[in-house]
Amino acid sequence: KPFRALALAIGVRDRFMPEDYAEVLDSMHGQFGVRPVPESLAEKAVAIAQYLYDHASQLSGPPYLPSETNVLTLAPKMYYNDAPWLSDDRKRVVVNQKISHAVAGRLGVRSLREELLRNNASGLNKSLGLSSEAFGQREPLTKRLQNILQLYAEGPGTLFEFVQNADDAGASKVVFLLDTESYRTKALVAPSMRHAQGPALCVYNDAVFTDGDLISISRIGQGTKLRSMGKTGRFGLGFNSCYHFTDIPSFVSADSLVVFDPHLEYLPGASAGDPGLLIKFGSGRADIRAAFPDQFEPFQLFGCDLRKRFQGTMFRFPLRTPELADKSGIK
Repeated sequence: KPFRALALAIGVRDRFMPEDYAEVLDSMHGQFGVRPVPESLAEKAVAIAQYLYDHASQLSGPPYLPSETNVLTLAPKMYYNDAPWLSDDRKRVVVNQKISHAVAGRLGVRSLREELLRNNASGLNKSLGLSSEAFGQREPLTKRLQNILQLYAEGPGTLFEFVQNADDAGASKVVFLLDTESYRTKALVAPSMRHAQGPALCVYNDAVFTDGDLISISRIGQGTKLRSMGKTGRFGLGFNSCYHFTDIPSFVSADSLVVFDPHLEYLPGASAGDPGLLIKFGSGRADIRAAFPDQFEPFQLFGCDLRKRFQGTMFRFPLRTPELADKSGIK
């Protein structure tokens, strides 16, 4: 204490900074390399990680963190296991289980769930080569859809839109199914997607989406002016009538499964530039059912198994619950 003023005057700091703690982890790695650190040091490393959670923005780069085998590993080279229902055939390096997913993610550790999804899916706009400028930079997509719904009264008339779409596509059959099942909510692409696992209206027809149909339906309600919406192809404004009763519409057709998230709250990675997810399945692709079995169980109707090309189209509209209605920006 007598020399505190002197120490401060010559540049000695009176406390550790976040970068100093990161250097401690770096020093541990330098000492042990690929060997596990003793349990006592691993616990100290976990404690440092907890501290760095609140100071991650002050770090010059990602820190070393203990793996599940207590080997100090650079954070981006590890995963946190948010898909515990899966056995990892690739034997990825997993972060120490005493470090929470929130802490791990903030410090640069990757989500195993998102990695598995990334192998099969991408943002809808990016996949279709569409411009993302039109997605709500000037007006939220939910507000745009709210305005469109004013053109369509609620009620049975909304169902005729899907009959018309099927007829335009050359379908010979249309089936409406009220699926009252509540599906499991563990193995999902994101925990928030549990809201898509409840009762839903399913609409099937025996026609298949073309690439043009995918582009057309993805543009609805985005940047196109309302006065020109009738020119978007057979999926015109009428498709949006589904937002009278759902916030997370989806469909499967041919080898594509699409989910829309105009609220940007339910799909991982949803953004104003890409408020949807396009997942490809079928021959030569990873089995999305194995990766997220609960999420995709509701789509296995009308002969669709998400493993081979589906010779038809099925829309699935999870019905808006009171919980979702309270926070919906559309209704």
